Amino acid sequence: MNLCNDIGLQSEIKNEVLNIYGGLDFDGYKDCIEGLTGKERPLESFIALSKSIKDDVTGLKLFTVYLECARLCYKTYADRGIAKRIYVDTMTAFRRFAEDYRQKNGKYGFDCGWWAYRHINLSLFNLGGIEFEYEESKYGKVINMHFPAGCSIKPEDIKAGTDKCKAFTEKYFPDYSDVKFATHSWLLSPVLTPLLNENSNIANFAKLFEIKEVYPEENQYIGFLFGVNPDTPVNELAEKTSLQRKVKELIKSGGSVGAAYGFYKN
Repeated sequence: MNLCNDIGLQSEIKNEVLNIYGGLDFDGYKDCIEGLTGKERPLESFIALSKSIKDDVTGLKLFTVYLECARLCYKTYADRGIAKRIYVDTMTAFRRFAEDYRQKNGKYGFDCGWWAYRHINLSLFNLGGIEFEYEESKYGKVINMHFPAGCSIKPEDIKAGTDKCKAFTEKYFPDYSDVKFATHSWLLSPVLTPLLNENSNIANFAKLFEIKEVYPEENQYIGFLFGVNPDTPVNELAEKTSLQRKVKELIKSGGSVGAAYGFYKN
């Protein structure tokens, strides 16, 4: 209850989650919970947990187990001296996951288990709105930046966020003190360049990064830009903004925005 209240979980599902919580056999999920909250096998544990939970069409049972993991990891935050404010800001992502599901499906649910284990195994932290993820990649150690809906992508706000992360990193993850910041995002896709005003927020954002890889096959941009599932028929995509209209025409002509990965230049 305290966790649900701290993260502002929607009242429409809070009681449902608490009822589910009272009926789940957490002892039977002990191995999966240990895997989700650890660094060695979180993805495998998510897959195993998903298979073991029955009758979970909307994913709210899985969501409830993840919230239990979030509750358990507060002790780790406290033991390491990480502020509760950072803990709450990080776990508030679960409210966002539930809302994203509602926008796409018309009811609350959870379909981000493949991603959200980062929030409960101390790999990712929300520091002032930007989510920073500590990762061992093929480029070596990096700090990935993720920009949730509503997060500012203005250059000065990103600079302030990375400065905050540097101070946090030096204190809690010194092995990452001198590594590069990176991001994997549809906002970096070079396909967007001719569709944007050169002084738009997205264009200015992309200029901050040195592109290393491009992923033309990715379609998650549809969810971010249009607020629908990626398999939504193109004729049903919204046309409220000029970018939506331009991307919709691009898709109709057989094109795709995709995504890209790059290093922060600052």
